[in-house]
Amino acid sequence: MAARQTNAGSTTPVLDPETVARYQFHGQDVAWLLDQRAEHRGDHTFLVWQPKEGPVRTWTYAEFSLATREVAAGLAARGIGVGDAVLIHAENCPEAVIAWYAVARLGASR
Repeated sequence: MAARQTNAGSTTPVLDPETVARYQFHGQDVAWLLDQRAEHRGDHTFLVWQPKEGPVRTWTYAEFSLATREVAAGLAARGIGVGDAVLIHAENCPEAVIAWYAVARLGASR
């Protein structure tokens, strides 16, 4: 942590961005937010997929949270974990969104 001089002559502590991010969001990441919504609004619609051809598909918060947990478990079983880089090569589709959230659950990077 560094200190900087302000116009008034006082010093204000300055934190590096990584420290600020850890402090502000510790325990409140993407997975936490999704799980909170699944718990409190589980039956509400989270995602609607309307392809050019085929039926419309919807996921509630609860369904989507479960799907991301299942994919995250599969990735973890294959050794993916915190800090690992994961490439998601997919068309614009629900599976890509589910995979993104699953990777976020693991703390890997997309």
